Amino acid sequence: MMMHRVLICISLLALNPGLSCAETAYDIHAPLPDSISWVEYKGEKYQQFLVRANDPAQPQWGDGVGNTLRKRAQYVPLHRDALGSIKDVRFHFLIPDDWKTSLQPVFIAGAHTVNLKAGPWAMFIDFNKIWFTLSVDNPKGQAPDAVGNIFDVVSVRIPLIIDHLYDFRLEERVAKDMTGYAKVFLDGVQIVDYKGPTVSTMESGLPYEKFGTYVFSKTSKWPFPKEDHKRVLMRIP
Repeated sequence: MMMHRVLICISLLALNPGLSCAETAYDIHAPLPDSISWVEYKGEKYQQFLVRANDPAQPQWGDGVGNTLRKRAQYVPLHRDALGSIKDVRFHFLIPDDWKTSLQPVFIAGAHTVNLKAGPWAMFIDFNKIWFTLSVDNPKGQAPDAVGNIFDVVSVRIPLIIDHLYDFRLEERVAKDMTGYAKVFLDGVQIVDYKGPTVSTMESGLPYEKFGTYVFSKTSKWPFPKEDHKRVLMRIP
């Protein structure tokens, strides 16, 4: 397991335009040194986030725990956006031509919560679609139920184009009440215009972003029998 703090140029993942490259630190969650690396694909350079079926277990992050499988190659910015702040998340991503469609969704980017069951926003490759979700326990500003269920307040699917370099942008006001909002743009076209909480009431900390491939399964078996790896390519805007 490779997990250490590094400085990555903010032009790759501009989580806060007010920060400089030197101020933006990341953790790396990856099993092998080449799980996150610069590669050339069809004459262009990209940062590759690669997960293999036979990658070493990452027990610190749930792989193999409770008879489940979780494998990841991810950047995790250390910066946290305070309640009431406006975050601006931007990056480019490409799904290469060795990707095979599957009924098992694969996470490629999103926010992570400290103590709840689902992240506020997430983006997956789901069969032949790009799937964006936003989930909270307090839809329309209502109090959470006794169980603390999480509800999808946004769920949008866009047809996936293989080998297309997507331009992704999320503008979000971080809030647990109706002052929150989220706007999502893909290739400059707005696909989400949401108003309401973007952080769950029961969340004790501040959500933080994760970028890169995350394969998960409710069993201990690799869920893609026709593939020995999954990878996402990202690039400086």
